[in-house]
Amino acid sequence: MTSLLRADITALSPLAAIDFEDEWYETTSPTHFWMQWRFEAFRRQLDRVRAEVGVPLRGLDVGGGHGILRAQLEATTPWRVDVADINAGALNRCPPGRGAILCYDVMQTHPDLVGRYDALFLFDVLEHIQRSGPFLAAALAHVRPGGRLFINVPALQSLFSGYDSVLGHYRRYRKSTLVAEFAGLPVRIDDMQYWGVAMLPLLALRACLMRRAPIDAAERGRLARRGCEPPSRLTDRFLRRLMRLEAAISPRPPVGTSILCACTRL
Repeated sequence: MTSLLRADITALSPLAAIDFEDEWYETTSPTHFWMQWRFEAFRRQLDRVRAEVGVPLRGLDVGGGHGILRAQLEATTPWRVDVADINAGALNRCPPGRGAILCYDVMQTHPDLVGRYDALFLFDVLEHIQRSGPFLAAALAHVRPGGRLFINVPALQSLFSGYDSVLGHYRRYRKSTLVAEFAGLPVRIDDMQYWGVAMLPLLALRACLMRRAPIDAAERGRLARRGCEPPSRLTDRFLRRLMRLEAAISPRPPVGTSILCACTRL
């Protein structure tokens, strides 16, 4: 199975069959409006928790896919971020960076990686995990005491639709249900915020249109692309204006389409 991976990818775990549409990787990049919106909200959170963005820390991006978050972080900080995933389609699309690219299942808790990292990133990963408790505990084992855990998840179960199903989501979150994920774990929640309030009408419309639509295998890829790709340049410009408007007027909205959470490993 390792022959399916590029030569610069370190294989620590077997590849796995992932119920995830590759069209999502083809339609998202660091310049995608949603990726930029998420990162701008995250940068504001890093400022609030006084993260050491000027220090060359070591990070692990679990479920990092094709490396967008790693590219954004390494472009704006001296951090060295390793990407870990078990999806060949994602890993082979991940460009080189300062950190390594790992075919690695964190549930295996490789002894050389336990406690090694200053920061752990779980961006749009937790909603894909059916038994999230054991997964979160295993992922957290890779962070040194005093290190950081950063999470992003989709918000509001009422927005759950066929798009979520196509992408392999089990749930969407509220702040209270995300807090419940940390029960019994050695973490302190430092900051939690919704973002993407300006997209609520669009996601509500998407949920109405896609909630009851039957989804067969032939439709999955098309729905994955339609759900995240702006249909026109005009739409893309409109969404970017919404992003700037939200940042200016309501940088910490009371509700939103996603939740960012920053924790400290105790």
